[in-house]
Amino acid sequence: MRRHDVDWLRNLAILYLFPFHTARIFDSWETFYVEGHPHPITTDLVQASYWFMPLLFMVAGMSSNYALRRRTPREFLRERTSRLLVPFLFGAAILVPPQAFLALRFHTGESPGYLAFLGGYYTDWSDLSGYRGTFTPAHLWFILFLFLISLGLLPTFRRLASVVLPGWWRHPVGLVLPALGLALLSVTPDIGGKNILVYAGFVLLGFLLAGDEKVLEAIARRRRGYGVATLGGLVAILTVFHTIGWQDGYSPTSILITVGYFTATWLALLAFVGYGRTYLDRPSRVMSYLNGAAFPVYVVHQTLLVALGYTVVGWAVPSGIQFAVILLGSLAASLLAYEVARKTPGLRFLLGIKAAARSRPARAPFASSAQAPYDV
Repeated sequence: MRRHDVDWLRNLAILYLFPFHTARIFDSWETFYVEGHPHPITTDLVQASYWFMPLLFMVAGMSSNYALRRRTPREFLRERTSRLLVPFLFGAAILVPPQAFLALRFHTGESPGYLAFLGGYYTDWSDLSGYRGTFTPAHLWFILFLFLISLGLLPTFRRLASVVLPGWWRHPVGLVLPALGLALLSVTPDIGGKNILVYAGFVLLGFLLAGDEKVLEAIARRRRGYGVATLGGLVAILTVFHTIGWQDGYSPTSILITVGYFTATWLALLAFVGYGRTYLDRPSRVMSYLNGAAFPVYVVHQTLLVALGYTVVGWAVPSGIQFAVILLGSLAASLLAYEVARKTPGLRFLLGIKAAARSRPARAPFASSAQAPYDV
């Protein structure tokens, strides 16, 4: 049985990328490929978006659980290679460099020809953000991380396929305890400011949740409480940002902020799962379309958004109009790119667009093969 709520959560998180990355252009806290006039609302929107990448990783873990009920491990790895590694390599080589090129021109005023720029781009790994024209995976870091996590956790997935979670998972306080494990993982070394072990933790937690209907039912029953707690966590995170700021090191204040941050994040994910299970577990034409579009839209969206932003931030119009034009224009361009790609065999392969799934009966976990409908 297909979980439509999982599809919706993934698709809505992908759509949220457009306001989020548009807000990054007008964010006063951290630089971006191109920048407009910063605004407090967009800056707060960026800070309030702490939940959405963890949500994508958690939903990927849930989808992995459902997919492995219909696929063998070998089929799962083959699908991950075609749907993740191939688009990552294509995107990193072809789709991402224009972002760094525009960033170089925007931030430094240098105007090399594009081919001349590429001559040094692929060998300059001095700043993986790419905000000054260096090599960057850009937004495709998510795809690379998910591919590596899928490979690394597959043996664990196999062992946990039939595990029933202990009773404390269904307790309202017990279900919050995984946040402590995530906080512990955060002290491990990161890569360019992103910790692959933390994101692997979100994937694993999603896999575990998807395997226990009783826990999911408990989350749905307590969704209002988790929703209220999420609002409290949001207020706390914005308060920290506007007062003492994020703290490095291992001082008591830093540890408290770290634990609070991951608790707030995990509570937000529980709220999404609870409300999604209650209200979104139903099919729709919009969702059916987005199921196919979401992943390729993720791959192409930021290059189109940065290119549009490079032009629009120079317009002599209010920032609110710039924001709306960049958001809506990049969304429309991304959907148009998907429509072109899905009708072009070579681009279908390079962007990981799979053929429509055929309906087949579910099998036992890790049984031989059918093609699962769930995406990353």
